[in-house]
Amino acid sequence: MKCNVCGFENNSDSLYCGNCGTKLSNDQLPETSNNNVSTNSSSHKKHKPILFLIPVVLLILIGVGLFAFFNLKKEPREYYFSLLDKMASNVVNSGNKKYDTIISDFSISFDNTIVYDEEIMNILTKLQLAMQTGIDYNNKIMYLHLDSKYSKDKLLDAHFLFEGDYLYIKSDDLYNETLVLKNEDFKDYFDFEKVNNENQITIYRKIILALKESLDDEYFSKEEETITIDEKTIDAEVLILDLPEDKLNALIKSVCSKLKDDEEFLEAYAALYETNKEDAKEQLNDIKTIECDLKLKIYTKGIQQNLVKMNIEYVIEEEKYNIDITKKDDVLNVNISNSKDVVNFDLSYKVNYNNAIEYDMIDKKNAVEPADEALINIQENMAKLDGFNNFTTDISNYLSDIINNSYQSMNQAAIYNYISAVEMQIAMELISNPSYVVPTTINKVDSSITLSDVPDEVYFLLDENGSITYGKIIMEGVTYEYDGYYLTVIE
Repeated sequence: MKCNVCGFENNSDSLYCGNCGTKLSNDQLPETSNNNVSTNSSSHKKHKPILFLIPVVLLILIGVGLFAFFNLKKEPREYYFSLLDKMASNVVNSGNKKYDTIISDFSISFDNTIVYDEEIMNILTKLQLAMQTGIDYNNKIMYLHLDSKYSKDKLLDAHFLFEGDYLYIKSDDLYNETLVLKNEDFKDYFDFEKVNNENQITIYRKIILALKESLDDEYFSKEEETITIDEKTIDAEVLILDLPEDKLNALIKSVCSKLKDDEEFLEAYAALYETNKEDAKEQLNDIKTIECDLKLKIYTKGIQQNLVKMNIEYVIEEEKYNIDITKKDDVLNVNISNSKDVVNFDLSYKVNYNNAIEYDMIDKKNAVEPADEALINIQENMAKLDGFNNFTTDISNYLSDIINNSYQSMNQAAIYNYISAVEMQIAMELISNPSYVVPTTINKVDSSITLSDVPDEVYFLLDENGSITYGKIIMEGVTYEYDGYYLTVIE
């Protein structure tokens, strides 16, 4: 039956047009003669009338909007659950979509406000790293472009292509030809059949579901807080998930208990990790307790509760760590701190799907294996890069300091061992011979004391019990002073 308004061909028994919703008039109804009734019902698509649904849907949307505007924003538990639902949806969707290619762009740079070891700060603030990776599932290849700078000078700009048993490398700065390395292990690094594996999807989905079922209302709270982002003041609503050590372990135990009774999870886990369901259950039973307090804060603004900042706070062995994540345009600013150190960096990450991966700069056909001459040329060309030279110099200086400090620490440990051995010897003398007279000074090591690192020169002052109250030790040209508690390098 054709609609007079839009011309859509409807089923013979339709009362409303399946395309525009117009009520079909009596003069459009078919004759009841068998000659006019189609015997091939499959030749028509079935359409449900939708016109009467539109005002109902609009009323629901308006009602929900007004309800949210005047009354409710999501409570913390609802908000966190909505995030968990999105995570589960993303995992399932990513597993179900058959992407031909995935291309990701990643970059990181450290901020000058970093507070840390001075030499590490000097190195990190000069470093800029950008990386593009591409995976072609149809052709089973992986491409990597690494572009790094140090002090704004070129550090390394190179292209890598993994394909089958071969790794192709091209860097115009290092060598004029494409290099190729053959190694059958390369293809084992990329198991394309396991990407978006159904078992992985099932495991993630089940864990998220178990989390939702285990998170009680008592774990959630909210508060108001004024924060500053990009020099702008924001009155934020803070949605808090608070898991002190006892609650965190109770949550983990509850999740494991639910997963242990979930046959679908056990089957997926056993298949993915090549074990059996009983072993999977045993592993879930053997989950150890965690000595950690964890608190997650999500800062939102406005009626729509737009996320503006995230804070992760955890305490391990009475040391508090904070991770602040804020978004600036397409860049995430990450600030990690504890009572001593602060590390601050900007992170950018983008993903594109089903775009062609371009690696024309790699000439696979004329690639050559790196002979000795090529390696020499590469070394010579690397030495011409200012960024590389500055980077290796700073790294060498830093490692040299670490080695020297470690060596000095080893010397100090040897001296402490030596001091303990001296006092132990005197204690044994006093036990075996109560009339033993403790000398007021010890100038040399007694032959009965054997140590792998014996100080060159020693001078100790002792009290009447044989405890060392002061000492001066020269070891391998370094002079240490001991005050009964601490060793100090004085020369």
